[in-house]
Order: sequence, then structure tokens, then C-alpha cells
Amino acid sequence: YRAVASWSRVQGVGVPLFTAVEIFSIWVLAIILAVPEAVVFNMVTFTYKNQTIHTCMLKPETDYMM
Repeated sequence: YRAVASWSRVQGVGVPLFTAVEIFSIWVLAIILAVPEAVVFNMVTFTYKNQTIHTCMLKPETDYMM
């Protein structure tokens, strides 16, 4: 868990090559799966109870979503 959550916590400990490849693969997969959300989700600002709130919401503004 520590190696995936924070790579800097295990550097220098002597991680086996196979484990390092697994960790790297997990990070690559996570980035690939995050790309669609980064493309089609937008930051939306709205006011609620006199507070400005920023949230990430699905807004179909791109051709990908329409």
C-alpha cells in the first residue's frame, strides 16, 4: 500500500524489480483511467447559502459527450 500511495516512502529500501514494475503499472493504469474524466468533466461554480462552491461535474460541452 505505501509503495502505491507514496513512492517516495519506499525509495532506497531495496524494492525488487518485479514489485517496482507492478507499482509503475498501477500508476500508468490509474492515469489512463483518469484521462476521460479530465477531458469531459468541468469545474462548475455555484452559490449555495451565500457560499461560492466549486465542484467537478459532468457538463456536456464537448463533442465527446454530445
